[in-house]
Amino acid sequence: MSENNREITKHVGSVCYIDAAIQSNAGHHANACRHFVGEFRRRGFVVHAYGNQDLDSSLAQELHIEPLFRHMPYLRPRGEGSVSYFVERSSFLHDVKSAWRRAPCDIMFFHSPLAAQFAAVALWLQQFHPDESPFLIVGFDTPTGNMLTADNPFHYYSRFYRKAGKLFDLRYLPRTLLFTVDLAVTDDYAELLNLPIQTMPAIHKGLREPRLRQRDADGLITVAFLGHQRFEKGYHLIPEIVRQLLGLPLPLKLLIHNSAAVDCPFSQQLRALASEHPRVAFVEKPGDQFHWQDLLDRSDLIVLPYEPDRYRRSGSGVATEAVSEGIPMVVPSGSTMETLAIRYQGCATTFSTWDSHAVTCGIERAVANFEILAKQAEAGAVEWRLSNGVALFVDRVLNVAVFNKGPLVIKPSERSIYDAVMDRVLTRLVFGRRGPVRRHS
Repeated sequence: MSENNREITKHVGSVCYIDAAIQSNAGHHANACRHFVGEFRRRGFVVHAYGNQDLDSSLAQELHIEPLFRHMPYLRPRGEGSVSYFVERSSFLHDVKSAWRRAPCDIMFFHSPLAAQFAAVALWLQQFHPDESPFLIVGFDTPTGNMLTADNPFHYYSRFYRKAGKLFDLRYLPRTLLFTVDLAVTDDYAELLNLPIQTMPAIHKGLREPRLRQRDADGLITVAFLGHQRFEKGYHLIPEIVRQLLGLPLPLKLLIHNSAAVDCPFSQQLRALASEHPRVAFVEKPGDQFHWQDLLDRSDLIVLPYEPDRYRRSGSGVATEAVSEGIPMVVPSGSTMETLAIRYQGCATTFSTWDSHAVTCGIERAVANFEILAKQAEAGAVEWRLSNGVALFVDRVLNVAVFNKGPLVIKPSERSIYDAVMDRVLTRLVFGRRGPVRRHS
């Protein structure tokens, strides 16, 4: 047998978890890894997890993640056209091959790939006979760009998802689970990829049982803005919303959190507001699951001032966790978040135009009806936990997963001179002449 077709001993009950966007506790990627990887390990699987090369060392140690993938999927190394798509695809494919050389596994789990990364997965699969490939899991949760206007930064994604879908050989579908956790998002990906996409249980479930949200001893409600704040999430609106709320005779306190600590004008304004007003708290730091749980515990009403059009076909991890915790929400009208709130909380307080005044009016209505909304949210959280959570997710995976009984045949088996050359070329293409700049330690 040639070196490139040698048989190796595979891990028994092994999972390779890949998320090239894991760099720190900012955003949803680290928490998703905690849930998925933690549950597979609890069930006795050997799990190899790989994140971005610029991975925070403390997070890597906590979750046992290896820094491997050079390209951050949300960054365009060569603009928004086909050249960047090709570079991103090539880089991801090269690094997936490296992960497979390190530890071939029964299950290959790719979390939150974009079009270029999914295309790379489709190409990588082609080295296997369809009856001998590992079981493939691909979870989508970023916007496809479908039906977005040209001024939206995600609008150009859709044509590349169509290209990626055409690369996927249908013979591999019996050993593949492509999924989202929201029906509208499922329909969107199914349309663009022209592949069967499943809607799976959401994984988020709080560390404690849901409780009824109540006013504090002074009769105040804590209104919270939580998560990784960005423009499309309305971060630029929050300072003015805070000013408007402080100018109204409303019984509330404000908790603003940003896990992406950036020194932008909006953060500067929020720092100033927090220093001037004792009812305003501004928390600027990412954190582990216990820090995040503390923020949720402090929240009585969660406001998601997100762009309505952007989130008509895109989900929100914060909204999912709010429903799981029994926290009422203010959400954009017509969004997946409104659908989620109606399904589990009976109704949703919404805003239809994307401006500070509309969001403030939504908050006013929610505060006026707080007790009703809180009771409905608590009941919805109980219902939510009956049909969601990472344990139910893994149960469904294991019900459909197909495993190889014999040893896997992998190609290529060893790192070659060609791989070393490609490694240098791709690093140059992704990072340019200056090379990678490491931000975490």
